[in-house]
Amino acid sequence: MADDGLLHTAELLKTALPYVDVKSRLTLELLVKLYELIICMRNFTNNDISACGFENEKADIKQY
Repeated sequence: MADDGLLHTAELLKTALPYVDVKSRLTLELLVKLYELIICMRNFTNNDISACGFENEKADIKQY
């Protein structure tokens, strides 16, 4: 799945943060947060929230 690739990339970038120079660190941190946001948005659009107890059913997020 593409999400696994994005998640793996975000984890690799997080791991590299301590070794990046100070000038590039802010940009790299922003990129990591962007990857995390994309992953989060994809999870909500796919309604893949089975860990929350909603298996195979559409969850109305506005209701909660």
